[in-house]
Amino acid sequence: APAPVDPDPASRAAADDGELAACMPVVLVADDDELARQLVHAALADDGYRVVTAEDGVQAVERFHATRPDCVLLDVMMPQMDGFEACSAIRATPEGRAVPVLVLTSRDDAE
Repeated sequence: APAPVDPDPASRAAADDGELAACMPVVLVADDDELARQLVHAALADDGYRVVTAEDGVQAVERFHATRPDCVLLDVMMPQMDGFEACSAIRATPEGRAVPVLVLTSRDDAE
């Protein structure tokens, strides 16, 4: 018997992509520097991570609760709430206690 014809292969491919995305580890990247966010996003996405971004610490905490990432990368110096404060806010919640959090900085103290 001939194989059945898929009436909508595009929908099937989109569903497969959605299933794949659901299996990909999620990394939350928070940095107020747009270029830094884009560079980290590109590097992680190329390595198979799903990346969620935030522009400041407040947004990072909100996105953490909305997405439940597998790992968090926080810039130290951000407006409204810095990386240390955002880390404390994330750690203060039950779902944030075991998530790895890396606090980064690109600050140059060579002045």
